[in-house]
Amino acid sequence: MKHPLANALDDAALDETRTLFQPYSREPLSREDAREIHRNLTGAFQVLLEWKRDSLARRSAQAAVATPPAQSEVADD
Repeated sequence: MKHPLANALDDAALDETRTLFQPYSREPLSREDAREIHRNLTGAFQVLLEWKRDSLARRSAQAAVATPPAQSEVADD
């Protein structure tokens, strides 16, 4: 599946990416290489965000289970 922002990268952004990452490559980087770098970075950050959301959801669920009900929620017998 093609990333929706893949076409949003203009030539200047791709050239900047090539300049930034070129020192780490033995071969000259093309604009397509720069696009791939953007896709890889975007994918990596999406995974990190997903992990963060999952972690927050687990903490929230654990807190809900561990929190005793407020006094107003406790029925008087």
